[in-house]
Amino acid sequence: ILRRPLRSVGTAVGVAAALTLVITTSAVLDSVRKTFDIMFNVAERGDLRVDLFAPEPVEKLRAELGSLAGVTAVEPLVAAPVALAHDGAHVDALAQGLPDDSELVRAVDVNRGVVRPRSGGVVLARALARKLNVAPGGAVTLARVVEPGEPAAAAADGARPAATFRVDDVIDVPVGGVATLRLADLQSALGIPGLATSASMRTTADAGARRRVRDTLSAMASAARVEDAAALRQNIAVFMGLAWLMLGAMLALSVVLA
Repeated sequence: ILRRPLRSVGTAVGVAAALTLVITTSAVLDSVRKTFDIMFNVAERGDLRVDLFAPEPVEKLRAELGSLAGVTAVEPLVAAPVALAHDGAHVDALAQGLPDDSELVRAVDVNRGVVRPRSGGVVLARALARKLNVAPGGAVTLARVVEPGEPAAAAADGARPAATFRVDDVIDVPVGGVATLRLADLQSALGIPGLATSASMRTTADAGARRRVRDTLSAMASAARVEDAAALRQNIAVFMGLAWLMLGAMLALSVVLA
């Protein structure tokens, strides 16, 4: 060490840099793993999801989708862009209306706690609450956002008076900002009682059966988008496995340098 001080210092700096890189990468990977786990294993637990061009009756969706071979559970829901307002502040957001007993799509905080809105209430992501400067117990108004190119009748319906909801809770979420309400409450606010815009499904463990259901959904004229959440989870698992393997190789290189 004393004979070649510059070389020794260089080695020490290199080892320290390598260890810092390993520790930093490990923290990032752990954060990504937690985010993916909350989003796709705790909040979104369905295997397939279909979003529709236009709302359809809830019971019709349950019957038609539930009759597909390989589908074991169906939960219709409403997901729509809305305008939220409170005390002069405004923000556009995605609102989701979930059944009271929803198990496939849920509002979940970063601690994996499931939060369910009560009648007349809304659960806001903290990013939305911060922009609106509103806290639990306050009130927000909700109005449907009229999309460009919508038919005149739909646009006129979008001008309906805004509905007012009590803020039941404000939660920290890994990504994005969503307002969660009871299904019946959001249906009423948007003027679509008894209708749903989307449906989440659970399927059997057979990947072939799931693919056949996915293909059937994609062929539906009413389907705007089909998401294969089960396949996405598998891809994420492969990605995370490769990432941890790379981290292991980096750690081995650090040991060699040491």
